[in-house]
Amino acid sequence: MMDLISEMGVAASLGGVCSLVHPAIRLLVTRSAFRVVDADLAAAVQEQDKTLSTVERLQLRALRVYLRATVQRQEREDVKIIREKYNLDGGFGYTNDL
Repeated sequence: MMDLISEMGVAASLGGVCSLVHPAIRLLVTRSAFRVVDADLAAAVQEQDKTLSTVERLQLRALRVYLRATVQRQEREDVKIIREKYNLDGGFGYTNDL
């Protein structure tokens, strides 16, 4: 079910139905798209392990590491924006104005 929701989120953003300007939507789409790309790259390395040279395998692995780091950085920024926007500081900033 989560795969279906993820695919629908990516399709909706690619189709222009939802805007990637909103951090929560961007977070969903980024995670979903990254999972698919990462799985495909891992499968490519495993399937063609015998036919790829050592340099090509290392390049694919380096690409996976780079993509993961880039996505994680973007996710951290989006989560920070979401937490600030909705005042989700874990309850530490709660004040009782009664």
